[in-house]
Amino acid sequence: MPEENLEYLRKIDPEYFSFLARVHLKELGEAENQHAAMAIRVGYSQALETFMALAAAAFQAPRFPLGWMLKYKNSELSEMIELIQNNKILPNTENTRCGWEILARAMQRETDLNTEDGANFVSVRKDLWRSFSRDFLDENFQREYNSIKHGSRANAGGFQFSIGVENPLTNEPEEPMTTITKSQYGSSFPIPKDLPGNISNFQVRTTMRNWSPTHLAHGITSLVDSIQNIIAFLQMVGGETEIKLMFRCITSERVENHILNSFHPELRGYGLKIEEEEVRKFSKEDAVTHYRETIERLFPTP
Repeated sequence: MPEENLEYLRKIDPEYFSFLARVHLKELGEAENQHAAMAIRVGYSQALETFMALAAAAFQAPRFPLGWMLKYKNSELSEMIELIQNNKILPNTENTRCGWEILARAMQRETDLNTEDGANFVSVRKDLWRSFSRDFLDENFQREYNSIKHGSRANAGGFQFSIGVENPLTNEPEEPMTTITKSQYGSSFPIPKDLPGNISNFQVRTTMRNWSPTHLAHGITSLVDSIQNIIAFLQMVGGETEIKLMFRCITSERVENHILNSFHPELRGYGLKIEEEEVRKFSKEDAVTHYRETIERLFPTP
């Protein structure tokens, strides 16, 4: 299916993500700035998964990327990115390793590129892609993304965290507090936390994360360029002759800026601490009985 593969690659349009970032950046100073920020956050993760999936396809199915893109599961993609991030041996090979530097070198070698980033071609891409993969593999980064896109479980807005010495008589700080992190933008979202020694119950805790929508929008720009580079590489491997292959420059300055601003302050597991002995333990039978009673009361049979 060489022609189907090439046709698929020709139709991928990473500029869609650029459009999302550009449109919503303009709204950050307006009344619905928090909605705009959340839209940029979702767009970043969507672009991130697109890049990671295509990069995994380059290692798993370089001559049939369409097949990989149609069949991969999220868990499989995460496992593959873990291998790439840690320069592990590829599945179903004896000693062939995968890695971001390996991918960048293959891209440079196969295309014989002499771009503006010349000697830095490999190191620039390796550092940028490693930074992206840290986001992709961050469990709470994924939880936040899922909370926004599934059922609107996330609340928009950042948080401020300050520390200082408290006066025990007044419960007020004795001197100005030191602010550790503060952001207008971010989100808070619930996460389940298993209770020790209890498989039937869990408690709900809140995680809060701060981030900059402007930084994420710049990250989308670098993701768009990276996606286009992977597309061009896969097109070249697939024998593309109908169109001119398009590789994009990624400067070391842009990569350094992304890495410097890629830290997202986080407050994990906020909420009341529940001890095991405070929890009433439910058996499976108890849960089923309670469920049936509730359903029959809410939706009685006519």
